This record gives sequence, C-alpha cells and structure tokens, in this order.
Amino acid sequence: MKHVLFYSRLLMCFIICSLFSIPAFALNAPADFYYFRNAALTEVTLYWTDKSSTESGFEIQQKTDGGNWSVVKTVNSNVTQTKITGLNANNSIEFRVRAFQGSSNYSPFTRVQRLVGKNSKLEVYPEVPGITNPKSVTVDGISFDVLQDQCPSEPNKGKATRLSTFYKVEVKTASGGSYMDTPTYETRPQIRDQRSQNDPFHSNGGHTVYGYGDYGPNSNVPNLTLHSRHWTNFDAQEDIVVRVTLLGNAPTSTINLNQTEIHPSPISVTQVNNKTIEVKLPAAKTGNTDHAKHFLIAFNRDNWETPRGQYSFEHPLMIFVNPVKPARASAPEGKIKTFDSGKLMVMGAGIHLPDNQWRFFGTGENATVTELYVPGDAYLHGGFYFKNITHNVKVWGRGIYSDELFQIYGDALNWEQRTPWARTLPVEGNTWGEKGKWDSKVGVENTGNFKVTFEGLSSLGARMGVVTDINAKLDLLDHKDVGYAGGLYQAQSTQTLYQGIYTVNDDDITYCHQNYTMRYCTSRNYVNGPTYQFGWGVNTLEAGAKVYDHIIIPSDRPANGSYGKNHGVFNSRLQSGNLEIHAGGYFENFTITGQDNIIFNLGISADPDRNEDSKPVSIFSDKVFKNFEIAKHSTNDNLLKTRVLEGKNWKSYVRFIHFDNLVIEGNKVNNINDGDFFDYEEGTLLHTITFFSMNSPVAQPTSGIAPIGQNITLFSEFNNKNVRVNSGLPVSLSPLTADTNSGSTFKVENAGNGYVALKAENGYYVKVDAGRYGYVYTEPDLLRGDSDTKTITDEAKFVWVDLANDTFALWSKATGLYVRVEKNTGPNNPLYAASKSAGNQTIFSKNGTGSSPSITDGTYFIQNKNSNLYVEIASQSIDNGANVQQWSGQTGNHKKWEITQVDGEWYKIVNVNSGKSLEVANRSTANGGNIQQWNYTDQPQKQWKFVNTTDGYFSIINRLSGKAMEVAARSTINGGNIQQWGTYNSGATHKEFKFIATTSNARKAITDTEIQEIIISPNPAKDFIQIRGVSKNSVVSIFNVQGNQVYKGEIKANEIKQLSTHSWAKGLFMIHIQNNEYTKTLKCLVY
Repeated sequence: MKHVLFYSRLLMCFIICSLFSIPAFALNAPADFYYFRNAALTEVTLYWTDKSSTESGFEIQQKTDGGNWSVVKTVNSNVTQTKITGLNANNSIEFRVRAFQGSSNYSPFTRVQRLVGKNSKLEVYPEVPGITNPKSVTVDGISFDVLQDQCPSEPNKGKATRLSTFYKVEVKTASGGSYMDTPTYETRPQIRDQRSQNDPFHSNGGHTVYGYGDYGPNSNVPNLTLHSRHWTNFDAQEDIVVRVTLLGNAPTSTINLNQTEIHPSPISVTQVNNKTIEVKLPAAKTGNTDHAKHFLIAFNRDNWETPRGQYSFEHPLMIFVNPVKPARASAPEGKIKTFDSGKLMVMGAGIHLPDNQWRFFGTGENATVTELYVPGDAYLHGGFYFKNITHNVKVWGRGIYSDELFQIYGDALNWEQRTPWARTLPVEGNTWGEKGKWDSKVGVENTGNFKVTFEGLSSLGARMGVVTDINAKLDLLDHKDVGYAGGLYQAQSTQTLYQGIYTVNDDDITYCHQNYTMRYCTSRNYVNGPTYQFGWGVNTLEAGAKVYDHIIIPSDRPANGSYGKNHGVFNSRLQSGNLEIHAGGYFENFTITGQDNIIFNLGISADPDRNEDSKPVSIFSDKVFKNFEIAKHSTNDNLLKTRVLEGKNWKSYVRFIHFDNLVIEGNKVNNINDGDFFDYEEGTLLHTITFFSMNSPVAQPTSGIAPIGQNITLFSEFNNKNVRVNSGLPVSLSPLTADTNSGSTFKVENAGNGYVALKAENGYYVKVDAGRYGYVYTEPDLLRGDSDTKTITDEAKFVWVDLANDTFALWSKATGLYVRVEKNTGPNNPLYAASKSAGNQTIFSKNGTGSSPSITDGTYFIQNKNSNLYVEIASQSIDNGANVQQWSGQTGNHKKWEITQVDGEWYKIVNVNSGKSLEVANRSTANGGNIQQWNYTDQPQKQWKFVNTTDGYFSIINRLSGKAMEVAARSTINGGNIQQWGTYNSGATHKEFKFIATTSNARKAITDTEIQEIIISPNPAKDFIQIRGVSKNSVVSIFNVQGNQVYKGEIKANEIKQLSTHSWAKGLFMIHIQNNEYTKTLKCLVY
C-alpha cells in the first residue's frame, strides 16, 4: 500500500510538471571547468565536474574570435572529460560546457575557458576573484582576511591592495574593435604593526613602511597624503589604444592635458572629455624581440603634488603591455592542477595562501615541476626559492605574488598575531633552511648546468625583490615591481638575464659588478638609492653589467624636497682607502624621460665607515655610457668625484669614462664643460674622459715611405704642438699628448707586413687600446693584468700614410682608424686612434716640418697652376651634362664654385650659376673620364677631396674613382677640357689647383664685421661665447688664425647659441655664419 501511494504521488508530480512546463529535475551547471593542450596546441582535453545526477549528457560549445557559439561535441552522462582535435594553434578559441536532459532541459554554462592562439593580437585578464570582498580564514588558530588591511589598527582605512579607486582602464587594438575592460589594481604602503596610519614613526626614514619617501600621512607634518600606486596588465602584439577614465575617488575630478605626463612618450594622446583620455601605445616588441613595455601616466601633476613638493608623482598609473603567450593549461578557481606526470603545474584564479608545492623548487622540495603557470587572475601569497634543481624550471604568467602576510623587516615591528606568517620571511619555510638574502621575494641558488626562468609576474612587496645567489642562472623576463620596493641583487658566479622588466627600489636597484645582461627594461628610482650602484668596497677588473635599451621614468621625491646625490641613476659609494680598482660596466641606448635627481654620480667617496689604510691609491675606471638621451638636466649637476678621507695621504682617480653620444635637453655634449652639466674633482683625469663616438674601422691604407730606423719627433699640424710621452699624468700609462714645444723622441721600426712601430724613450712601444676608444699610450696597465712587455704587439702596429709636403698620418691596426689629436678631452690634447679619415687632426710632420693649408666651406674661383686659367661651365650652361673647361678671367657666376663639406674629408663642388655639381660623367673610373655638371645627389662620383700639394695648391680627388682632376693634355689655352687621370705626382702642375675666395665673399667679409644685428658676446671671451641675432637657419664654422676649424654646427633662426671655449687655444677666431642668402664673418678674441 505504501508503494502504491508513493508511485501515485510521483505520477501526480509528473502530470503537474507537464501541465506547467516545469522540468522534472533542474540541472546544475558543471563545475571546475579547465583544460590541457598538447605542446603543438593542436588538440585540447577539457575537464569538468558533474554536478547533476539526471543529465542525459553534456554539450560542448566553441567560439572563435568574431564568431558565434556553436556545438562542437556532445558526450554521454557521467563523462567528465573530452578531447577536441584539429585545432589551429594560431587562432584563439573559447569553450564552455553545459549539461542537458532530453532535447530541451539545459543547465547553465560553465565559466568560459579561453585558449589563446599564437597570433592573438590582444588579451586581457579577468579581475582576481575575491579581491572586492576578501574572505576571512583561520589557520593555526589565527583568523585573518586573505587580503590584508593597509593599517591593521585602523581597518576602516581599507585593504593595502584592492581594485583601483582612481582609474578605470579599457583597451582595444589600434586597428579597430571594441574596448575591453582590463582590471586596474591599487596598492598602498602596508603597515604591519599596530601603530596608527599617521604615526610619525613610519616616516622616520630607513626601510620602514613609508621609509625615505614619506609615502603616508604624518601627524608631525601637515598636509601629507597617503601615496598609492595603480597598475594594469594586458598582452598586445600590435599597437593598442588605452582609454583611461577618472573615477569618483580620484584626487581631481577633471584632467588637464597640459599637466598630464606620460613616460616614455606614447604614439599619441587624445582627450575625450574632462575625465577621459585615449593613449595610443606600441606593441610589446622591438623588432623581432618580444618583451613587455611599461608606461607611467601622471595626471594633473601640479594639482596633486602640492602637499608633497615640486617633484612628486602622487598616484601614478602604470600600464604594462606584455607579449601574447599562449598557456597550455588552466585550473579551476582556487585550485591547483598538475599535468604531464606532474611536470606542469597550473594555478587557478583567485587568492592562494602560502603552499610549499608552488613556492619551493629543487631537490628536497618540489623536484618534479618544470613549469608553473600563474594566470592573470591569480593572487599568490608568498615568495619563491629555487635550489639544487636537476632540470630547467620556468615560472610564468601574469599573476600577482605578495609578501603582505609575511614579515619584511628583520626586527620586532611586525604584529605577530596579524597572520600565521607574520614572523616569517617571504621565502622562509623550506627544507633547506634558506630565508633569502636581503629579505628577498625570489631566490635562485645552485642551479648547476640548469636555469630558472621567472617570467611575467607582478610582485607586491617591500624590501628586496629577486636575488640570483651563488652558482645560479636566471632569466628574469617581463617581471614588474608594483609594490613599495624591489631590487635585483646577484652574488658571485652567477649568470642573469633581465629582459622587459619593470623594477623599482627602496634602496639600490642593482649593483654593477656581477655578471648580468639587461635589455629592454624600465626602472624607477623611488627616493633612496640609485638604479645602478657601483658599490662600496668592491674591487673588480671586470664589472659584468651590460645594459641595453633602458628607460628611466621619473622618480618619486620626498615630501620635504630634500634628497641626497646618491638617489639617482648611476651612483658609486666606492671608498678611498678601501678600493684599489673598480673597472668595467657597459650601458647603451638609455632614455631618461623626466628630471631625475642626478644621472651620473661616479667615482670615489670619502665615507668614514671603511677607512683602512691598505690601498692608498683608488681608481674608478673603464665605463661606457653610449647613446644617452636625457630629457632634462638633473636637479644636481652630474659629478665625477675623487675624494679622500680627511687626514689621509691617499689618492683617488677617475679615468677612462666614455660618454658616447650623450644628449642632454637636445644638446649633444662634446666635452665635459659643455652646458655646465658636469662637476668634476681634482683626480678626474680629463684626458681619459671622452665624449666622442667610436667610428667603425676603415680599410687599411697604402703604406707610405716611413723613416725606418730614424729617431723622430712628432709635430701636430692641427694645434702646432709637439707630441710627448706624458709620464706626469697619474695612473694614465704614459700616454701621448700634443701639448708641448719640445716633444719626445720616437724610433721608427719596421713591424713587418707594411706596418711600423714607434718605440718611445721609456723603452715601450706606442700602443692603441681599442677598448678605451683608441687611447694612445706606452706603459702597460699592470692593474688590469697587462703583460709588462716591450715587444711589438698588434696594438703597437701602425701604417705610415704619406700626405703632401712631407706630412703623414698614422693608421692603427688595433682600431682600423687614424690617430688624431683629440681636442675635446681635456687640456692635454691626448692622442686617440679614432678618426675614419686623414683630416686636419690626424696630420703630423717629422721634427716640426711641413704645413697643412686647408679648404673650408665657401665660394671660390678655381685656378689651374699650369695654365693660370679658371675652371668654368662651358657657354654658361645651366643644363645637366654641360661640359667643364678652363677659361681666362675672374668674371661670371659660371666660374664661381660653392664648396660644401658633406662627409669628413669629402666635399661637393656646386656651380653658382647653374646650381649643379661637378661629377665624373657616367660614373667612370677610367683615365680620361670626363668632368661635367649634374644635379647633386649623395653619390661618390659627385664628391671630392682636396690634398695639399705645394705653395697653397691642391690636388682634387674624386671619391668614386680615386683619380685626380686635371686639364687634359696639359693644355694652356681657353677651352682646354677638364677630365680625370691617375693620381697627382710632384711636378704635375696641370693637376694642381688654387682656390681663390670670390670678390663678393671678400667684400662680405669686410661688411659682416660691421653688421650689428648678429652679436658675439662676451667678446673678448674666456669660458664661452653666445651667438645671437641670426635671422635664418645657418651653418656656423669657427676657425683659429692658423685656419684650423674648431667648431662646426647649425644655428636656428633667432636661436641663442652658447659654445664652450675651454678646448680652444687662446687667440683670435673667425666665426663664419652661412646660409643660402649670405655669408657673414665676425671676429672673437679668446683669452
């Protein structure tokens, strides 16, 4: 009877459900949906958990970008995984699953799983689940929120990390499409003790919560506000547009675009309305190299900074543009999954408490995993440590890892009951007993022949960031410091690659003496310590830092506006009495986007904490800073310091610092006194501090007739000084300098194979150091381990190149360049093998004989020595192809020639009448090739050099053919043809020409000195001159009374041009100002 009653009621239930179209049993959505792809990304296995008991099966749907959802497969009931094959690895695809019962009863869908393809252009990540309302948990009897309060004693102040309350950020590809939300996070300096938020203790300096930066309120200092940082991560393989909108809690309600700064410069910025801007940014790659890019946006800077001082960014927004990289697998929210026999581990979305299985890798801990993937919506508590690994290990993704549950300072300030880990360091708790050096968040040690790759994660932390410890190899890629500290330290015997990282500091970001390479990175100095620290007491001959393509974005500044000179980009705390030598370090392609405190604070300090009298001579040496673009001169002048502790009989020197293409505020710095950008102290060896770029080697020239076996003195025709071995310059290796009236004697020896060697009076051969920008010296550098040899090495080999009138040049085998007198490297006029051609600065004579007249830009008649006739265009033609001949008389513009330097020793020769240039017809390289006129283009048949012959005459050599211009058949009559033939030989007067300034030029030269609208001041001058009143863009050429050019450059219309005169000898100088309308000449006396 009971059974009959049960079935009757069940039947009635079905009848009622049918009448009202109610499903007999509601289906639950499958849970824990995730995937695993094969290595080729062509097939995927989908996994889920069955949450229903009456389903008929499961329906799997897929959707490609731009497409619609469609059913790709159905499987039977109780099946919880399926494989999909035939996927295109280049295309992104999404999957979802639902249960079904019959043909019309369906459960809700699972969360969508997106499988990123290799050719995806833009990927954003969901926000971290639970970040808005973090849950409370109890571990080891301590209850705590999984996201910590900014101030535990005042929980109403909010969480230390949360979704941004200031900014909403959306992104789309620049080529089109719709905007997508990209979660923007906010972090504030976390207080881990029980003091109030505005307790002055937190701003006492040092590595405390507000530390040197005074980042929080302080009851002793009115108007200080709480600092915050904001950031978002997304992936983009093509240019994108980011739309940033101010939210209601932002400190300002409108955007003033004139007060908005974006560093580095974006492609474009558009203001949409008073709360929104759109910023176009480049893709996450440079050339063929994929790497993250980092952009700082600071709104309404003048308004927000008022309480903090002139240079503070109150609440900067960081935009991180990452490369697109497909993940092979996913995990359900809040869970961890492993694949491939445990080799691949994947974190699910959400907030994860510390767990040793994903924190520690190597023998004794997790020795199986080779790859850990942390997606962008995962938030991990804890640091990482890698030790004694037996295979390569890669940890990567776009997730966040935080130290907020842990102790960060080695003191008793942490509130022990705050979390179970409040007295534990972020990497502590492993079986090795390692706690991490310098309170680090990631430690790598003893990797042997294997390597750790740590890629793409964002670190929310204080104190030190990533440390490469003893015998370790690490690639740190696309990593970001988004908390209140960071830093990158390396121990000895390490190899580290940093690429695409964004790094910050509350102390030095990194030292420069270990072995690492850094490419495409961005750094931001907070308020204590520099980006690059050359150290305290580190002695090394091979500081291993090599940095390329680096961006420095503007720093935060202390509220009180007071900051020391160590808080900059490059700094040295190497100390006299403790240091012997610190050599090495290479830095190339730097962009410094804003005004920093100081860029170069280099050399040796006199700090008293290391003062043993064991190394009475200290040397800071051999650094290269190449291609530096500095937007604004730093608050403090750059400094080369050579200090000695007071009362000590020590010496400190800075030498061989090479600034190669240094540009500050748009001005190329040519010597240390240009623009008043540098201060330097007594021990700075100016003859070794260079500001020129090293040329590429040129072809070895033909050997001349050297005076083998003779003892000679070298006389510089450039500055009319003899060359000596200058043994009086300290720790300089007795270099050659052209600064005396009585030079040293050198014996010319045959070095074989067309080379010569010059033996100095000290018994050493003159050598060239290619690594020191062609420095010419004699004595070995024993400190760096040079062999104390007096034999002829390749560094001591030169080609003797004969020039006109018994002058010569020296071509160095070591650099493949010509030896020159360097005019921009201090007052000693040192010699460097760094010129690509034999120009004025490279011309020497033996025993002071010889002279070197030169041709400068201007308008001339050209007269042949043999015939005394003038070079002209036949029939005054203005046509291409018109012939060039000789004719009598200095009349007519068809006889006037405009000489203009185009490339070193090469010039173009343009007829004043036609505006066309001399060239060898048909690019001929044969004897008899005709000379004609044609429109000028940058081609070698149109370019000429002038070689001194005798008595003020020159041979005119074509660049393409190498042949000399001549009057055919030695003709002395009007109409004699001009052609090319062979080379100049002594007595070949039909190949010799004199350049005579035109009458109009001579008249102008007299008139120009009387014109008052162009002013040279001060005049006489001591340290600098200013040129003002130039009405058109012009070329400025300045010559001394010997005719040697000391300066050539451009001046813009109405520009005030200031030039340093420190490298000019005392005397009278002629200043030529030339444009397409006039040439003006003025005189200036330098004393």
